[in-house]
Amino acid sequence: MVTVIDGKYLARRILNPCPDNANPFTRITYIDRPGEVYGMGVAEVAYDLQTEINEVRNQRMDNINLILNKMFALNPRYIENGNDFVSKPEQS
Repeated sequence: MVTVIDGKYLARRILNPCPDNANPFTRITYIDRPGEVYGMGVAEVAYDLQTEINEVRNQRMDNINLILNKMFALNPRYIENGNDFVSKPEQS
């Protein structure tokens, strides 16, 4: 076994302590990626779907906010102070 620091400095070199000279590390991946040490995890597989779900949820919430808080256009010639214009529920 060899321990290297910063990819170039030899820190330690010893015999493999594992029985039958076995590999002391186990690499487990959900989906293998050729040429890469780490594979693709479950979260990466679902990332695009989760992003789509989040976008649809945000659109629905924006739509509800626009329905509940109606938008108005103010004409400054007819309103003295635009800060006095407040949106509130209708009085029934």
